Amino acid sequence: MPEENTSREETWLADNEMFNCDSLNELLNENDELAVGDSVWKGEKFTVNITGYVDAGDVIEMLGERAYDDVGEVAEDWPDVSADARLELDAVLAAWASKHCNATFYRVRNVVEYTLTAEDLAEQVTP
Repeated sequence: MPEENTSREETWLADNEMFNCDSLNELLNENDELAVGDSVWKGEKFTVNITGYVDAGDVIEMLGERAYDDVGEVAEDWPDVSADARLELDAVLAAWASKHCNATFYRVRNVVEYTLTAEDLAEQVTP
């Protein structure tokens, strides 16, 4: 699993489906049916390091499988790639992914249930 960088931004959820609100106020503005005593959830966003989703091993393995599918056993144990070559390919893949694959998603951790109060609803600010 890819490493992640912590951003410590909060995110909120009301529907048990997706954390998609950046504040309690935003959650309340998007959910008119919420009332005092209802439960919502708050978590912390953790950005994902997408460069960990692919590495040299994945590409090298795929090359070997495709060659084997194409020509059979003569391609077994191919390609035999040095450690330096793997590091070089890892660097190229990480640079490409960082440049072209902007993650618009994140992980959520440290989720806690929050019970809405009358004060929360009274303080709601409409954008």
